[in-house]
Amino acid sequence: MNSYNNTLATIVALITFSILTGCATMGSDLIRDHTVKIEKVSSARGTIGFVSVIQEGDEVTLRGEVRRRPVGRGPIPGHIDVEVLDPSGTTLEQMNTSYRRHSIKSRYAKFYTKLGKIPPSGSTIRVTHHYANSHESL
Repeated sequence: MNSYNNTLATIVALITFSILTGCATMGSDLIRDHTVKIEKVSSARGTIGFVSVIQEGDEVTLRGEVRRRPVGRGPIPGHIDVEVLDPSGTTLEQMNTSYRRHSIKSRYAKFYTKLGKIPPSGSTIRVTHHYANSHESL
């Protein structure tokens, strides 16, 4: 019985350690910290869903997902434009990124890109879905 308790205590300690170290290496969430705001601009064919902006050291990563419109399964044509605006509205950085669905049955696609620099406090990151190769949005 004593070895069972020791084994159980060891497993619980390892799980706790794994969770804590995993969270510690996650980086700083710039949206949650109110460093940046997100502006989502959807199109007639895609809706921007979840977006996160994580800073780890001097690297900033933008992740998110786009959902098909109308709702359902199937391809989600288009691409994502990302624009970083300083607090006065001046464009600091522009880029575009593609996205991909996990499988043909997925109802959403994920996108990922790295920003070139750390946005200053009060910045807005505009994430826009454009249908196909056009720059059509709502």
